[in-house]
Amino acid sequence: MSTFNLLYFTGVILLFFFVLILITGKKYRSKSNFYLAGTLLTILLLNLKINEQLNYWLLIETLEFFRLEYLFSPLLFLYVTFTLNEVYSKSFLKLLLIPFVVFSLYHGMVSIADWIQLENFEVVIELIEPLEFYVFLVFNVVIQFVLLKKIKKSSASQDTKKWLMIIVLGLFLVLIFLLISEFGEVFLSLDLWGISKSLISVFSIIISYKGVLALQIEEERRKIKKITRVKIQKESESTQENHRIHKMKLIMESEELFKDAKLTRESFAEKLGISSSSVTRILKEQEQISFTDFVNSYRIELAKKMLKDHRFEIFSLEAIGKEVGFKSRSSFYETFKKQVGVSPGKFKKN
Repeated sequence: MSTFNLLYFTGVILLFFFVLILITGKKYRSKSNFYLAGTLLTILLLNLKINEQLNYWLLIETLEFFRLEYLFSPLLFLYVTFTLNEVYSKSFLKLLLIPFVVFSLYHGMVSIADWIQLENFEVVIELIEPLEFYVFLVFNVVIQFVLLKKIKKSSASQDTKKWLMIIVLGLFLVLIFLLISEFGEVFLSLDLWGISKSLISVFSIIISYKGVLALQIEEERRKIKKITRVKIQKESESTQENHRIHKMKLIMESEELFKDAKLTRESFAEKLGISSSSVTRILKEQEQISFTDFVNSYRIELAKKMLKDHRFEIFSLEAIGKEVGFKSRSSFYETFKKQVGVSPGKFKKN
């Protein structure tokens, strides 16, 4: 078995098991992931079908009639819609299914006409067959534009929209791989399947896996927000404390500015109506800390409260870290260990 074939079959097996995980896995079970599983299963079957693996493995030819390339976009449309928690039009969905139904019926009739040797039907085939390629291309490209426009206009978080765009464009690219391979074989007599079929399987699993994990983190963050908006309780400020440091702490606590991963010394100074250099000087004189340590102290304090709260036990440490304001998992772990002395995981267990 060649390297490409080994990579192809490995990718097919991994993609099949990932589809099962999306459908049956408790952590990933949702209506949106169910439609993503359907989209990936369509890609998997289409890949096997074009490679003529279905007849060899399953000893069936029924799927030859069903034009799976027209089922890909409707399923992807449902995935995006449910992920964004938007209501979809059933009439629009029925419209999306028309090409799948029409061309599936057409290919069924072609097979029947060929079986009963109906020569007059060849005229219909000669008219429709050249058009099918363009219908397929236009249909899927238009749906991608509709999906990307829907994602862009959504009120979802930037991270959610970013990963949805990556998944939509990535899976559409997979479909283009299939199209190029079939086109090259039929019209140019080029065998591109050795490379493309391997890329299709591996690329599908990487894009989907990374996307699902990223969106899962965002979903956990949304659930955290719904449970409570915990505010850090600080002791009363000393009457002798400088008014400016008191104001800095008050605005940081009341508006929870530390939760913004993009918070800078300049933007914080603008909130206070003073210069950024004044922020640095005040913190150094009154608290003997830098601006970064000042902000991170609030983030770590909130993280500690959440890690000890049983309501947050089901959420990942990465989701909690991002919710309190850290940009990445590594920065959360490093800062937490520096300030607390142990890792977040160990602190949670103790």
